[in-house]
Amino acid sequence: VNLLILFFFLGLFAGFFDTISGGGGLLTIPVMLMVGVPPLEALGTNKLQGIFGTASATITFASKGHLDFKSLWPIALLCFISSIVGALIASQIPEQTLAIFIPYILILVALYFGLSKKISEKGKTPILTFSILGIIILPIVGFYDGIFGPGAGSFYMFALLSLGGLGIVQATAQTKLLNFSSNLGGFIFFCIIGACLASCLNLL
Repeated sequence: VNLLILFFFLGLFAGFFDTISGGGGLLTIPVMLMVGVPPLEALGTNKLQGIFGTASATITFASKGHLDFKSLWPIALLCFISSIVGALIASQIPEQTLAIFIPYILILVALYFGLSKKISEKGKTPILTFSILGIIILPIVGFYDGIFGPGAGSFYMFALLSLGGLGIVQATAQTKLLNFSSNLGGFIFFCIIGACLASCLNLL
């Protein structure tokens, strides 16, 4: 029961982070590992709270007219598919190896968050065309979201702002949609292979 309460409030807190800026997995994954959830199940379960946080943000931005689904759905689909591929690869990695590397990846992502420069509210001149960004760069972030996850929202944002030249509102809105898509893809795959929620419930 105590773990259930811990997971509930941790999920709320992490979901709040994902809604605002991303990075909720930096909170949930270490806690799940510390209480004995196997690495792959921790990655899969983390997708659930990520889905709710990014979905609520996506709905909010869409209701305010900041998302053009007609032009964005192909990119969202690519991020969805690439996340499934990433989750598939993660499922093939031995748990001992995942257990060794996950803490180091978490530290690197945390350092990225800590050292990142303040985001400018104004758009810049695009470095890449939106086609290249949508077909190559953003699906790579989706792949990362499937194979690991924490910080993916920040990486989407970086790509859209720095490489795509979008303004912060537009970039944030698109980030939430793409992050939701890749969270959903990874979550579905992890559920199919039974690497989501079950281990957490067995601990209760």
